[in-house]
Amino acid sequence: MYVLRRKCYASSFSLVTARRALHPSLRPMLCSRTAAAAAPSSNIAVPPVVNSSDSLDRQPQRSQDVPPTRWLAQLDMPTQLRADADSEAELLSELPQGELLETFRKVEECDAEEEWLLVRAPLEETVEVMSERPLSYQVGWIHHPTTALKTVRFQLGDKLAARVDVPNHPVVELLRYFPPWRGDKLPAWVPAMCCEIHTGKVGGVVKRGRFMVQRPSGAVPERLTLEDAMLQSPKQRARNTVLAGLLGLGFSAALGFALHAWAWTQDKVPKIGVKTWPKLVGWLTIIVLVLSPAAIWPCYSVANSPGATFCAVAGLNMLFYADLFAE
Repeated sequence: MYVLRRKCYASSFSLVTARRALHPSLRPMLCSRTAAAAAPSSNIAVPPVVNSSDSLDRQPQRSQDVPPTRWLAQLDMPTQLRADADSEAELLSELPQGELLETFRKVEECDAEEEWLLVRAPLEETVEVMSERPLSYQVGWIHHPTTALKTVRFQLGDKLAARVDVPNHPVVELLRYFPPWRGDKLPAWVPAMCCEIHTGKVGGVVKRGRFMVQRPSGAVPERLTLEDAMLQSPKQRARNTVLAGLLGLGFSAALGFALHAWAWTQDKVPKIGVKTWPKLVGWLTIIVLVLSPAAIWPCYSVANSPGATFCAVAGLNMLFYADLFAE
């Protein structure tokens, strides 16, 4: 009896270990089969365990290796949303050009013979800024041969950065008084340099072709609705941060060299003392190899704007210059 009991414990432990090692999507299946096998032979119905994460209303948390269960696509032309896969079915809504839809298959993988495509159209135009409530959608059918759809670059669960322009930023207001832009529209790079950047994930879509960016609970704001042009992938944000840091490095190097050149014009080039060229070369080497990379990485981690990254790198380098060459 003791040996039989130990075997039962060992088999139960192996089953629990295997269940934990399985993929989350296979655990409900294993649980339901285990419950059915453990049920007595009196034909008592054991309800299967349903994984709540498979619900269509929950926002998915997708990794880069797992394909999404739903795809986001954009309309290139207006179309009609029908209640059934029939041209005579009830008309649910008229979908305008540029509207974002959720499809259950990738558009490029659909066969040309498929006449109707099942989609989910957004019902909400505005969202609550501080909320995690699932978005509302309307399920219907669109006529595939007469509809132009394209898969968008951001899909559900993708990590991205949302750019929010600040039109009344002090730097933006100051640049409006400069002669090139006085009374005229500022170039596109000016708001992009002084913007706010919020990192998050694609949690869904809303009307007028906008993505809903879901941020962690407690963040301010928790939700943003923006178009594709105002969104950046992590690689794109990293490139912009590095570019801004390099510009700050170049500005500080030019300013330091100009200060040295001005000091040299006042007198002959000193061979000893503070304003010597070997110390200038040493300062340039340190800011290129140490200070600037050390300043760029934290700026990317905290999602600084390009303008803030530029000022952080240039300010840190010039602070080291003032400390090194102060008389």
